[in-house]
Amino acid sequence: MTFADGFFWLGTYSKDRTYQCDAQLKIIAYHAVDVSVGVFGLPKGQNGEIRLMVARNIKKDNGRWTASASPAILRNGRLEWEK
Repeated sequence: MTFADGFFWLGTYSKDRTYQCDAQLKIIAYHAVDVSVGVFGLPKGQNGEIRLMVARNIKKDNGRWTASASPAILRNGRLEWEK
């Protein structure tokens, strides 16, 4: 969970779902990008979009796990991986 750009971003382990909540923790949107491993706010995008750095666990071919982080951006009301 983090508070960034006026919203709480809550990840869940049971579903690939992130809850976007207002400052009073009222749910205002659901997103498919999973932030349950870790998340923090980044500077806004070129058009003022909210951006988040999202950590992920990745299972390698040898069965071991590693971690990575990638930026996500809120576009048209949807949190998606930034390209």
